[in-house]
This record gives sequence, structure tokens and C-alpha cells, in this order.
Amino acid sequence: MNNGNFQRTLNHAFCQLCQKVVELKNIDQAADVLKAGFNEIKYLIENFQLHRINNSQGKVRICAESLFEVLERRPTQRLSEDLFKTNPSGSNIFIGDIL
Repeated sequence: MNNGNFQRTLNHAFCQLCQKVVELKNIDQAADVLKAGFNEIKYLIENFQLHRINNSQGKVRICAESLFEVLERRPTQRLSEDLFKTNPSGSNIFIGDIL
């Protein structure tokens, strides 16, 4: 498959590995989605789990398709029990009371 007459933009590009036009995310967005640090993002890029693409301005971006594939393969992470002990909104209702 080729990318035809598609024009690369700031937020979309043809991913050679996915063989389709994909949305692009910056490194910070990818780290936020995966709840990962820079070193883990770098590792995932180097091991071709995240697809690295340059946008129309030449800035490094991440293929959103590969990003969400990595996210789907990740095991579910448990929330901290401390999260349920307090209510940051300041109300008198505790989350544990409504669960």
C-alpha cells in the first residue's frame, strides 16, 4: 500500500509500519497515555513497539496506532489504596462510603 497523494501535516502522517495514515502524538502525550517516563518511551521506540515519525515540521512524533496497541497490551495497574482514603474535593463524603 502507498500513501497516495496524502500530505503530511503537523498531526497526521503515513506510518510505514502500520501502512496507513495515522494521528501523531508528541513524546509528552505518549508518556502521559502510557504513564511512562522518557527512558521507557525511548526503549519502546528503539524496540519498534512505538513507531517514530517526523511531522511536516520535522519534529519527532509517535504513531497513535502503535501507542494504543502498546497501551492495550499493558497489564492493568492497581490503583493505590491511599487514593480511596481521602476525598480531595473537600466534601464530607468519602469515596469508600459510596462504593
